[in-house]
Amino acid sequence: MVLGLVFKLKDRNLIDAEVSDYPYLYFSLVPQQGQRNSDGFKTGITREKPDNVVRIAITGGSVAYGNESENTIAAQLETLLNQSPGETHFEVMNAGVPAYVVEQEFIMIQLVLQYYHPDIIVSLSGYNDLISADINRGNGGSQWLAPHNWGDFRCIETNSRKRSVESRFLGVCPNIGRLIDFVLRSTASNKISYEQLVQQSSVIAGVYAQRVVDIHDFCQAKGIVYIHCLQPVNWELHHSDNPERNRALQHIYSAIRSDIDTCGYCFDFSDSFVDSPTIFTDECHVTTEGNTILSKNIALLINKNLNVDTFSNEY
Repeated sequence: MVLGLVFKLKDRNLIDAEVSDYPYLYFSLVPQQGQRNSDGFKTGITREKPDNVVRIAITGGSVAYGNESENTIAAQLETLLNQSPGETHFEVMNAGVPAYVVEQEFIMIQLVLQYYHPDIIVSLSGYNDLISADINRGNGGSQWLAPHNWGDFRCIETNSRKRSVESRFLGVCPNIGRLIDFVLRSTASNKISYEQLVQQSSVIAGVYAQRVVDIHDFCQAKGIVYIHCLQPVNWELHHSDNPERNRALQHIYSAIRSDIDTCGYCFDFSDSFVDSPTIFTDECHVTTEGNTILSKNIALLINKNLNVDTFSNEY
């Protein structure tokens, strides 16, 4: 009971989003009447695309997913785009999934999103991959940027142990299981120090950049315009709490910025809130005002790609 209260307090700021197992993606959001469509996306848009519509999909993690549907980046972007004069109608679908890393975005685009026939896919990503590098310090190698807690999805191994005494005990006492899991993960992660993580920053950034290139190449083959936006991070939040972690993740972040800087379809949003740090609600999430700033920045990029002068320079 005590552990249950501790974990409830620890999880109080997490987005409440039910998920289910999904092949290759590890997990996806479950459909919810009035909130998420049949594929688990936070949108009312279906796979059938109307004529004379420019359909845009916003992918990413919880920042893209947002909270109140009317205040998400996708909702604000759709309103902004449709305020412009002209006969073109824009649909912007929210394809963000909390905790998704770029690898999952790539697979999701192939398995599901392409069948919505988007004209443009905009990815707002980067932070979850930084956290993945931290979480997976104990794994290393090609698993630096694996999905968060990917080890939990070893379905065959889990199924073979489900009749064991250990499994039955943890099933009855899930909070004890979570505590054991936390200790094991912490111990494994500590095998690789943050200094070693810094030394691997160029490798990690290269993995991230290659996955972005892969998404672009796939979209190009399907006739979809792909725009990748590196999301802002509030580095001041843990500046004094864990300076070693902060320094390591900032080093990786800088390496990622450098690697994607040469891509004409990649854009750096990292300095979007330099003059307004209070817009952050934690290390990566932002207020409604922050979503407005990001949606205006994205609108400019879409305007440029469509070669239509519909937005004022103040954006």
